[in-house]
Amino acid sequence: MVIHMTDAALCQLKTMLMQKEMLPRIDAKILEGPKIGVTLQLVFDEYRKKDEYFEFNDIVIRIDRFTVLYIEGALLIDFSNHQGFTVYDSLSLGDSGQAM
Repeated sequence: MVIHMTDAALCQLKTMLMQKEMLPRIDAKILEGPKIGVTLQLVFDEYRKKDEYFEFNDIVIRIDRFTVLYIEGALLIDFSNHQGFTVYDSLSLGDSGQAM
């Protein structure tokens, strides 16, 4: 699995990691209601021994075993002041590689 990160996400993560002892983890959130599916989100929590680890520019990103099952291809982590962190997978990026 490949993880990409925008400059905004990288800068925000570095700032947050200097202030907190929590670690970033990509988590699958099950969507319910009329549109059933899975969305990926970045959460901050404590170390869990069965997490898988990926590194991007000296930042370790964890992914639990359950979430790995829902990831297709590469991931892109973005950040904006309005939405916070957003995690896109290859399906949501489409052919262009740009977040939709």
